[in-house]
Amino acid sequence: MGLLGMLGRRKAEFHLENAIEQNKLFPRTFLVPSLDELKSLKVGTLVNIIFVFEKELKNGCNAERIWVEITDIQDGKFRGVLDNDPYFLKSIKRGDKITFETSNIASVYSKGSTIHEELFAIITKKALENKQINWVVRSDDLNNEQDSGWQLFYGDESESYLDDAKNASVVSLKHVLTFEPLLEDVFRCSGNAFEYSSQLNKFIEVKDSFNR
Repeated sequence: MGLLGMLGRRKAEFHLENAIEQNKLFPRTFLVPSLDELKSLKVGTLVNIIFVFEKELKNGCNAERIWVEITDIQDGKFRGVLDNDPYFLKSIKRGDKITFETSNIASVYSKGSTIHEELFAIITKKALENKQINWVVRSDDLNNEQDSGWQLFYGDESESYLDDAKNASVVSLKHVLTFEPLLEDVFRCSGNAFEYSSQLNKFIEVKDSFNR
């Protein structure tokens, strides 16, 4: 019996997001794979599934993205096993079985530089409270081994606002991707400054960057 089937016997802690439906409503915050990516799915492929919490956490987080390895495909239905231990959800773990559908797939793993989601970034409280980031920069001046170097901004913070340490917070890259998934490609690349383009619905690298 799959993970969700077993959880059906008691009160579920989460449900799987319908990424396709949410993408139509919120194209910026809910991304879906291309048709070519979906056609290429096979046993062994890693896909990203969004687990939505039934109760929002105290830190405001209400979902968690988890990688799942496909173990079986039949008539558009998938079975798989969790490929990593959840950060927030404690009732499930790596290796647990799960059943899901195409509509639940938020992204497909592609070979390339790995995102170390456990690393942390500095984010302004305005960006965190609004769950929206429009400007990001990366610094090589790291505070410790847990520091990703990324600094995340809402985009219109004043200089005096940024000078006040109370207006800054620390957040994991994993948490950032739950509400700003377009940053996935940014966190993988080697650029140092990016700005969100509403026209293109993507983050564009800014060559002549400046400090905000």
